[in-house]
Amino acid sequence: MRSKFRIKALAALTAIVIAGGLSGCLDGGGDSGSSASSGSSSGNTGGSTGGSTGGSTGGSTGGSTGGSTGASGGLAAQTGQQSYLFFGNTNHQKLGSVTNIRIFDPAKPSTILTGSDDIMAVSTGRPQPTTALTGFSAADNSYTDLFMDKVYYVKGGSPKVASLKMTVTHNDTTHNDDLSKPTESAHGNASGLTNPAYTEIFYMGVKRFLTATNANNKSVIVFPSADSTNSPEDFSNKTLLSVFYPAWGQAASGIVVYDKNTKKFQKMTPSKAGCSACGEDATNATFTDFTGLSVASSYAFLGDIAGTTQSALIADGKLYVLDRATMAITEKSVSPKNTSTTLANLLGTSGKGSYKFSGDSAYYVLKGSDNIANIYRVNAKTGELTQLTKDHGASGTIPSKFLAATDEWIFYGTDGLTLAVKKSADKVSPTLLSENTKTHGQRYPFNFGIGADYLYQTYDVNTTTGKTTYHACVFSGAGVNTCKDNSFWGAVTAARKGKLNFTSDYRYTPYAYVRVDDTDDFGGGSLKVVDPAKPLDGGFEVGKVPTYNFNTFMHGYYYLNSMVDSNGYVVIYGKRDDNFVGDAFLLNLNKAGSVVNLSNEVAPSSALINSGDLHCHGRYCSVCHNFAGGKIYGDKAGSVEATGYNIKFEFADGSSKLARLGKGKGENFSLLHSDIKGDFTPVVVSAADGSEIKRGAKQGHAGLSYANCDWCHARSGDTLRYGAPSVINTVK
Repeated sequence: MRSKFRIKALAALTAIVIAGGLSGCLDGGGDSGSSASSGSSSGNTGGSTGGSTGGSTGGSTGGSTGGSTGASGGLAAQTGQQSYLFFGNTNHQKLGSVTNIRIFDPAKPSTILTGSDDIMAVSTGRPQPTTALTGFSAADNSYTDLFMDKVYYVKGGSPKVASLKMTVTHNDTTHNDDLSKPTESAHGNASGLTNPAYTEIFYMGVKRFLTATNANNKSVIVFPSADSTNSPEDFSNKTLLSVFYPAWGQAASGIVVYDKNTKKFQKMTPSKAGCSACGEDATNATFTDFTGLSVASSYAFLGDIAGTTQSALIADGKLYVLDRATMAITEKSVSPKNTSTTLANLLGTSGKGSYKFSGDSAYYVLKGSDNIANIYRVNAKTGELTQLTKDHGASGTIPSKFLAATDEWIFYGTDGLTLAVKKSADKVSPTLLSENTKTHGQRYPFNFGIGADYLYQTYDVNTTTGKTTYHACVFSGAGVNTCKDNSFWGAVTAARKGKLNFTSDYRYTPYAYVRVDDTDDFGGGSLKVVDPAKPLDGGFEVGKVPTYNFNTFMHGYYYLNSMVDSNGYVVIYGKRDDNFVGDAFLLNLNKAGSVVNLSNEVAPSSALINSGDLHCHGRYCSVCHNFAGGKIYGDKAGSVEATGYNIKFEFADGSSKLARLGKGKGENFSLLHSDIKGDFTPVVVSAADGSEIKRGAKQGHAGLSYANCDWCHARSGDTLRYGAPSVINTVK
């Protein structure tokens, strides 16, 4: 059986792992294609069917600080500035968000030092941590210390900030040293703000700029270092693009913005020089136009060329380089190499196109009229336009989503396909990492491009027992894929001493990976700390957390560049699929038995989960739907989401099983694979009283041979697979 994403050059591809597809609430919800062969994974030339314990060929270019075994058996402890940590209780109505913030000393987790309740839905309600690094050397982009610096949030329309730095104070009377206590402070003097959102700027660490609407219905911006005396700056009709600095590594002295009225790019200088001490006064900010580009009817700011003062952008269908030192914008002549396409074709009718910026280049996907899709690179420094992939056909949806970047590879695909191509490729066949089948699936990865390695995970279902087996996989810079059975990726933390990386998604040197081994059907198991230089090695166990799964938005996406340990401690978030509880866990990367549940939440009601428009409660969609689950629609076209219904599985032996309900608006049934007993008849029932609404074909599903309902019954706009008559619906 071939999926609709099958590509013509499949037989020529190497390094293949047949697995499942990508989906996610980031792009409108979705369900993982799942399914499996009889409980085994198909490895490529560098992988293994039974898993690998030796790590990926090529390993990681980062490694950990020290990298040796510490006294307690983990990685060598890191030294430097230590920080307080924080956590929040899950908001089940908003995607990956929390309802409050609690700041604590990791050595005394039961004592909350400060915190706030009912924090506003800033970027869907997540506190926004920042990092700071010291001892930076522009000669080799190294740094000598990295730490969590501050955390920002909005409460009742007023922005707040708390310092996370642990500083020592000296008591002259007792001559004892005491740690200062973190306190909540006003982040600027604004009040009555609505529609707050933080923008992350990565420069010498992570900085957060707050934009919002004030009481006069005007847009304003609050700089990271604003204190209680500073008013927000007017930011009407402007878009934040980057920070301004005279030379790479020097202090920022303003921000780069786009003015929607004048259609000009500008430098915005706050009232007090130097963003390291931005005191904002709305009447004194200055705006200076860049020269060389006066009007742009459409534009896309591609990103900063890290390690330089330059940024790349597309304006009116042309490539430009914006120099933040000279305040000039220069058009770059685009010279095609080994391709007949043009920049205009890549950009499409919108003038922007779908792209990913990495290093000094933008990567685009282009579908031609003959249904051919290819990846192209536009080098912002040289203006060279290169075709990376060899022509390959695809029926249906084109692989158009960019997923991640490592030092040497770009990863892209669709909800059912993951492909990779080298950044330096010249018309080559792409490498197939995963493709949906009936009984295999790829758990939505963190999109972890870290140095030379790309981390992701797959799973398969044993069609006899229903056992779900997970595989933590590493695709190396050498193009070799290696996987470890019964394992799942959890988190990555940063080294306090290392080098900035400008060619992969992860900018710091990694210190530790958190991996879950000996996984159960939910993805819970033994939490292991592993050296990034040996990602699939045995690791060091810090505790067991069964049933919980740690593939969450909080640390796998939103806090990716902000997770630095404090005396070995970090906070990670887990989610239980059996009762929808989301909890924050404290663990010490260097101490066995250190796992502590910080939040201990009660199970939410289905009504609570379903009352929000953005559900998923901190998890990628396919994580919720890796079981035999999916959506129920009110029409056969899959355009009307139905609520108040469930699915009952009637088995050939006369028994039945009601699927669990309550995973979000309109998509709400899920059954463990291990609960399926042979062939079954699916019955749509009322969630209120269990009365039958309609039933499917009698015993037509071959049990676990079709292990995920939504993969065959598809979603709105998708093609049905394997003879499925329609989406799952309530229409008789």
